[in-house]
Amino acid sequence: MPTMAVSRCAARAELAADGTTKQRAEAQDLLRRYVSLGRAVGCSAVLATQRPTSDTVDTGTRALLAHRLALRCGDRWQSEAILGAGNHQAARIPLSSPGWGLLASGPETLGIQVFDLDPGRIPEVLCPALVVSPWW
Repeated sequence: MPTMAVSRCAARAELAADGTTKQRAEAQDLLRRYVSLGRAVGCSAVLATQRPTSDTVDTGTRALLAHRLALRCGDRWQSEAILGAGNHQAARIPLSSPGWGLLASGPETLGIQVFDLDPGRIPEVLCPALVVSPWW
């Protein structure tokens, strides 16, 4: 079931990018409803975009997201589309700092660092309490 929901959301995102004005408005409304209803029943929504603008994810939908992660953005408007009006810090992350980003949770914005890790090394860095036994 989750795969179907993700596929439908991806299709709606594509429609929102290239559809008619009416189709884009309907796709934005459906996405907002999906995020809103998901929060009400304890399901998290993960939205990702390579083009962070208010056209891609409108401000009403963005306001429903509990956490927003911005890696380096191309300009202040892309940063504000993710982090909120007036917050253009993600556009100031230097190219020489790969993996740095900003995590917004409500009014607070925290700097974070993510790492590229070889999948073979994951078991050695995981906390033993987090290691899950195979289900089979």
